[in-house]
Amino acid sequence: MFCKACGNEVLDTTIICPKCGSSTGVEEVKTVSPALLWGGWLSAIFLPIVGIACGIVIATRKQVGMGIGMVVTSIFAWIFWIGVLIGV
Repeated sequence: MFCKACGNEVLDTTIICPKCGSSTGVEEVKTVSPALLWGGWLSAIFLPIVGIACGIVIATRKQVGMGIGMVVTSIFAWIFWIGVLIGV
């Protein structure tokens, strides 16, 4: 692949040309690591505030449905743990 601005040869995965600094038109792919997914779901159940934060991070990495599910699970878990602590 070649840079559209300066003609420098760049890799197919290059986002910014190292020679001229212009964008090559390749979008950065944001992926979610399995560790973040596991940690997010476990924290959504046992540490809801951390689960909400993980859900927001996952939603911004193009897995919106899973991120929203994690936030909703965290909210319900939060309500559950408050009920357990109060003794309802």
